[in-house]
Amino acid sequence: MQQLRDTTPAGHEVILFDCFGGGAYRSVWDERHKLNRGLLHIVNQLAFKGLCDPLLPGQMDDGMTLRAAARRLKDAATTLQDVSPGALLVLLLDGADNAAQQALDRNEEAFPTALLDLAERGELPPQMRLVLTCRTERRRLFGKPLHVEQVALQPFTREETTQYLQNTL
Repeated sequence: MQQLRDTTPAGHEVILFDCFGGGAYRSVWDERHKLNRGLLHIVNQLAFKGLCDPLLPGQMDDGMTLRAAARRLKDAATTLQDVSPGALLVLLLDGADNAAQQALDRNEEAFPTALLDLAERGELPPQMRLVLTCRTERRRLFGKPLHVEQVALQPFTREETTQYLQNTL
């Protein structure tokens, strides 16, 4: 996902959110799967870049949080168009199945699932793209059929593996 972020054309605004969090997604203190954590983080990254107003944690329930975040995403996409016509707002959610699993285990809603619902209902801005990674066998965790374009990730070749290890060790 970092490579996808780093190769996005100039002008587009990309926000990468790691739903795995180095395994912290299972921690009772992390709660990165929740709407009031994940969506606040994403919206506030956009606000920091001057694309929308921030969202402050507080007394909002999940419905209020989702509605406020959807408004901010639309504002961010509109502002981005003003600054860079034709640019896309891209949300990259890595390991969305981890958020879905944690939410299922806690009988809660995962914010990636809520964003998918908004996308299916056409409530995300047309200048926005939502990209999620999920292990194929865990798509069922989202609780419904996903009407999404699927892209299979191929394993690294031996040469790619060697190059990666040389660059990171």
